[in-house]
Amino acid sequence: MVRRKYSQGAFFRNIGAINELQQRKLGKATVCIAGLGGIGGIAFELLVRSGVGKFRVADWDFFEETNLNRQVLAEIGTLGENKAKVAASFAKKVNEKAKVSVFARAINGKNAKEFVHGSAVVLDCTDNAYARVCIARACKKVKVPYVFCSALGTYGMCSVFGGKTDFERVMKLPTAGGKISNRALSKYQSCGSILGVVSNTIGALGAMQALNLLLGWPVVHAPDFLAVDTKEPGLIFKKRL
Repeated sequence: MVRRKYSQGAFFRNIGAINELQQRKLGKATVCIAGLGGIGGIAFELLVRSGVGKFRVADWDFFEETNLNRQVLAEIGTLGENKAKVAASFAKKVNEKAKVSVFARAINGKNAKEFVHGSAVVLDCTDNAYARVCIARACKKVKVPYVFCSALGTYGMCSVFGGKTDFERVMKLPTAGGKISNRALSKYQSCGSILGVVSNTIGALGAMQALNLLLGWPVVHAPDFLAVDTKEPGLIFKKRL
């Protein structure tokens, strides 16, 4: 089978928006995505279709019927299957060269550094505050950009944390400057009702921030956030916490 150049193959439509050197750069990049649900699933799909070549994906959960309203990797045929493993299988259907490492367990203080180490960017699409803090701290420690994505109901937001910007202080979490406590963070969980158009929009915005980081383009830095609210006339706007 003859391998075609980018200008003739799957990523043909990318060329022009980016050049072939940038496309090759994406193909060599490693992106970590924690959470493969409503936000993470679409972010993952868009980055695979953009030509990102290597992924590390984490999710301990399994698809169920209630996921069908918003999670693009959830289908009748994938119900009961692990989300991270389904994502890995999906990637091969789009780009057979894609390499996906599956982390089919919950992120915690002991394994977060292992998960993010060696990546170019990390997208946090979880709905668990404890996992978020563990991931954010690990990213800060190994100096990897941390892309925060969150949505609930009709509202969602995303931003990039890096350098000296502290995720816990910006988000006003009780663990800021102290020990990680699952109990202290329990009331900050964001799992609940959600419109699919909102979670998928946030996932797309998160994927965009990740691509911009990989390509050296501007991103939205915390404490500024890209926010989405289907009940607001502006729909997508910038907000400072």
